[in-house]
This record gives sequence, C-alpha cells and structure tokens, in this order.
Amino acid sequence: MHTLFTFTKKKKLLVFLFVFQKISRIICKWFLTKYIYFLYEALVIWGKKGNVENLICTVNILNRK
Repeated sequence: MHTLFTFTKKKKLLVFLFVFQKISRIICKWFLTKYIYFLYEALVIWGKKGNVENLICTVNILNRK
C-alpha cells in the first residue's frame, strides 16, 4: 500500500511539473516575442528620427503599453 501511494504521489508531481514546464515555455515565448517586437519598433522609429533621445522616449513609451 505504501509503495502504491508513493508511486501515485510521484506521478502527480511529474504531471504537475510537465504542465508547469509547458505553461512556462508559452509565457516565456510570449514575453520574449513582445520584447523583441517593441525593440524592433523602437529601432525603426529611431532610424527615421535619427537621434538617441527619440530612441529613449520611444522605449519608455513602449514599456508602458
């Protein structure tokens, strides 16, 4: 009985860790994609304007979204 209980507990833990890992990967990919997009947008605007102050202002504005 004790070994069955331990096995069930370990199985539940492994399932939880597997699901947690999948959810974590999705969240990390979403944040990384969002950050790269905002950085790209800031660089495009900076390239059009041509100075560092506009880049800093753009990054600050994009971080507020």
